[in-house]
Amino acid sequence: MGFTVVPQFVVYVVVLVILLPQIASLFRKSIASSVLFILLLSLFAIAFIYGPQHAYSKIKLARILLYGLLCFWTFLIYNREKNIDPQKIAFIFAIVGVTYIVMGVTVYNFGKPSSFFDFTYFGRHVQKFADSFAISYHSVGLAALYGTVFLLSPKEDKQVLNSSSIILLILLIYIALISQMRQGILGIIVLMFVRYGLLIKRKGLVYKLLVFIAIAAILSFALTGVKTAAGQSIADSSNFEQAVNRSYDRGLSIMYEYPFFGVGLGGYSLDGKVTYPHNIFLEIIDELGFVGLFMVLFLSFYAMWCNRFSLKALNANGTFALLFLLAVFIRVNASGDLTENIYFFALLFSIDKNPLNKSLTSYC
Repeated sequence: MGFTVVPQFVVYVVVLVILLPQIASLFRKSIASSVLFILLLSLFAIAFIYGPQHAYSKIKLARILLYGLLCFWTFLIYNREKNIDPQKIAFIFAIVGVTYIVMGVTVYNFGKPSSFFDFTYFGRHVQKFADSFAISYHSVGLAALYGTVFLLSPKEDKQVLNSSSIILLILLIYIALISQMRQGILGIIVLMFVRYGLLIKRKGLVYKLLVFIAIAAILSFALTGVKTAAGQSIADSSNFEQAVNRSYDRGLSIMYEYPFFGVGLGGYSLDGKVTYPHNIFLEIIDELGFVGLFMVLFLSFYAMWCNRFSLKALNANGTFALLFLLAVFIRVNASGDLTENIYFFALLFSIDKNPLNKSLTSYC
């Protein structure tokens, strides 16, 4: 554990120190959001006090605090920065996804796929080389998912519906299919339809029809690849738990036994090893109880009310804030624990008012 955890904390602290000059200014401009997010982190600290306080819970609290603050301040900077080009970020994510795949094929000798549409070979070899391969299929799938977020985020039609953007979108979908990460594939499909609704509300019938045909064509390509490991396992499943490849029995039993305050931060783990229910809200209920869940939701909705959050809220660079939040929401309800998924709340609390939302004024 020391070889992986300690370097992470060093990186967190170094980046936070680098951001300190901007943090003071951001705090003054976003006092309500900052205070509310700190109160949210305090809830997890309180849950740690009455929790088991074993190795996992200690690491969990430290990461929630440091990683949570790092994400919150970083998202605040992104949301307020006018000169960030989201489509360049999408291109970087595409390069990252391709790099991961090339590493598997060349460095770890995964071999060659049987065809261009062989979407199972990468996942098979990742499992085979799980002990030595430093990159999981999740890494590849998330690169595709978040690349799609930034690619589709610009408000202007011409930035999204052009030849280069469509080609990049097809590449990102292809990367997601190679990863066979269900949440990544589902997230991209959901993002495309949500973006379709955001873009064409005031457009003519012909325009709507052309965009819908383009989306349908891309999705038909995607569905061709889903008929492999991820798609077949979903088709063969008889219930929700099998479809998402998760068991919620322990999480539900804890919820029934400790409904009010839960078992404390990290209490889902019995032996101090990393284990969690793979759903952020079930994890909160298990470890903070329904009282804790109520407080988390209250602070979250109050932050949204303070900042006049809306489905069409824009970041300073003219991108829809909803798409990033939606992608992260899908992610945190399918995988990971609070040490990683705290970035969902960091993003939610950081969607602040900005001059592009001229009709929105803060209540706080």
